[in-house]
Amino acid sequence: MTNSSSLTMRLLSIAVVFSTTVALTACAGGLWDRAEQTEPARDPESTSSEADGVTARETCLELSIPESAAFNAFNELRKGNIGAEARNQLLEEASVGYRTVPVEPGSELETGIHAVIAYIDSSTPTPDGAIFDPSTDEFARLGSNLGSLCSAAGTELVINASSGG
Repeated sequence: MTNSSSLTMRLLSIAVVFSTTVALTACAGGLWDRAEQTEPARDPESTSSEADGVTARETCLELSIPESAAFNAFNELRKGNIGAEARNQLLEEASVGYRTVPVEPGSELETGIHAVIAYIDSSTPTPDGAIFDPSTDEFARLGSNLGSLCSAAGTELVINASSGG
């Protein structure tokens, strides 16, 4: 199995597991109830301090947006469902998303997110305009680290695939 197909299989496996987790959470009312509240719910077992107001759970939920965009940029282009322009737009959205995720200052999640941003910033744009390559082993390692940090905080990092297998 090539590195690209190994990465694809790994990402697809993660996407299926995490999408199922989101669906089950939504069905149980967790996401829908949260969206209807004017004040964010406080988890009594939160890893966040009251001073910053951001929990690891909230960070990990928000991280699903740029993680999903980066995954779909790679996966949908590979499958021929989108062209380079749409892929580049997804990568731009991912880049902005990583930079705007609320995170507890000084936390391991903040360090992990900054590592992803450093990867994006140090990437050389491709000839067709991609600002970074989400299919590299390094990017996969950085995403895996974020997933591990979210798991350690008692929540999951969810990646939502645009389309199936």
